[in-house]
Amino acid sequence: MNFLAVRACLVSVLFASGCSTLRDYPNSFPSNLSVRTTTQSGSVFTGIRAYLHIYRMKDACEVEYLGTVELNDLATSVGIESGQPTYLKFVFKRTETFGGAALIEYTTVITPRSGVRYAADVSYVDRTYDVKVRELDRNGAPVREFRRQGRDCPAAR
Repeated sequence: MNFLAVRACLVSVLFASGCSTLRDYPNSFPSNLSVRTTTQSGSVFTGIRAYLHIYRMKDACEVEYLGTVELNDLATSVGIESGQPTYLKFVFKRTETFGGAALIEYTTVITPRSGVRYAADVSYVDRTYDVKVRELDRNGAPVREFRRQGRDCPAAR
């Protein structure tokens, strides 16, 4: 048996067994982020799932994984620690009935302020995705929008 066949067998066993390094986000802080999600694949042969992976920023490049929130087509409330730079990774997972899958990621960094609310509008409709993360004023109106932002890591050599 060659190496590729062994590797393919191991990967399929891991997927079939449901093994994963993802864990539920503990959501132990007061809710300050509301995520509104819309997913529509545009095909009965395609499924879409949306997730929010939450990381604590240790510095401009290094992060600590805190957990994942599965997003559904409703509003999801999340509590993120105030004053702590936080790396948010929104992920759309597209699967097709006859094989094939794709992951689409959108990342940003926010440092929630105490007493301030945030809103994220997350959508994947007919192969088009959009993510907007905003800080809200006391009346719920957007004050500013967080731009797409990755980690600031040096290039690998």
